Amino acid sequence: ASSGRVYMINLMTRAGVTDNPDTITAQFKLLMWHAQNGQWIAKSSYPYSWTQFMTLTNINTATQAFVANFERPLNGHPERSTWAQEWYNKFVNLEIPSGGGGYIAPIS
Repeated sequence: ASSGRVYMINLMTRAGVTDNPDTITAQFKLLMWHAQNGQWIAKSSYPYSWTQFMTLTNINTATQAFVANFERPLNGHPERSTWAQEWYNKFVNLEIPSGGGGYIAPIS
């Protein structure tokens, strides 16, 4: 009976994640810990271990495996495959800027 934020912070404490919970770094560390500590449950439709999942190269398969095995919603979300493909397409050929420092927005 706590808010999602409190739940997340409590999980971060259990996982030993000390980064600011509002950062993508902290949330990614939590995801990586959580998947290997009981959240990832392979379903017969996507029978991949977490290690196998991390090597998938098909966007649709990886997206639907994550939904089925990590999030486990009552109803499927096929639209997430389209969204995942769109984000992949934005990042796949993105070059990381070098030198000079400073923030550069990678996507308009």
